[in-house]
Amino acid sequence: MSDNQQRPRVVIAGGSGRLGRALAAALAERFEVRVLTTSAVSGGGQWQCDLTSIAEAEVALASAHTVVFLARASRSPARLMQGALSDLDLLMADSVARAAARVGAQRVVFFACGEHDPREAILRTGGVALSVLRGGGPDPVAALVELVSAPGTEDRVLPAWSAPEDPPSAPPVTPRVWSIQRYEKQGALSAEALARAYFEWLPTATPLTRVEQVERTWRIIGAGVPVLVFRHSPGRSEPDCYVMEVVGGALVGSSRGRFEFRVLGDGSVLVALIDFAPSLPWPIYRLTQANAHARVMRSFGKALEAKSAALGAA
Repeated sequence: MSDNQQRPRVVIAGGSGRLGRALAAALAERFEVRVLTTSAVSGGGQWQCDLTSIAEAEVALASAHTVVFLARASRSPARLMQGALSDLDLLMADSVARAAARVGAQRVVFFACGEHDPREAILRTGGVALSVLRGGGPDPVAALVELVSAPGTEDRVLPAWSAPEDPPSAPPVTPRVWSIQRYEKQGALSAEALARAYFEWLPTATPLTRVEQVERTWRIIGAGVPVLVFRHSPGRSEPDCYVMEVVGGALVGSSRGRFEFRVLGDGSVLVALIDFAPSLPWPIYRLTQANAHARVMRSFGKALEAKSAALGAA
């Protein structure tokens, strides 16, 4: 049996920053450490992972005894980000919470930002025992090591930590688009029901388009041409997470990305378009399709509010 097989595995989600690197080094003597990063890496205990994807998070967390959640979006992950970075944080927390439960992790250790960090509630909905560090004190690495090494779970409150800033990373230059929209609790609709409601509603909001559905494929037609084509991915979907791959259309470029509807543990809804590349030249896309998508998603939120109010009145 190898040394790594004898030692418990600790997976650090969001470990590529200064704090994560120091924590990985401090844990390496007692644990097998895997650091999840968004960058292309090879070996050295690092693992490339898109934490917005439940499926990728589940693979990356395989055999984890403890998961340390440090992931937080400090800047846009794409050339264009529509929506709040805080909602991206919730999406990552939800993916990790679900994945940790599925791989049988014994504990999640979370470094909270402030007294009321909304990610904490999301992490608790996964059902895995949660230890929370607040503040960090003069040595957050030592505090996190103690929580990882403790036999049980606990919350620890320390004075605020003055975090040294990581060197600024280069902004993304590849024309990718991420759009994450959060809507408040919308009744008891499943993720699939929300997706179907979206495609049924879309032609009413954009009269020059129509939507065709053939089995698991949805096609948005404009001027008689399929402009966006989505295909349901059943292997990556579940009742509260409906995932579709962008598989074609005149408005799709080299990176097709995915489109998903997710119901969080608090009942709110996240609708996310991840890693989409348009076919239009970037300046034209920004003035046309990007603005249209933003308007459509705002209008869909209002339609959901009206639908929820009608269901409540009934």
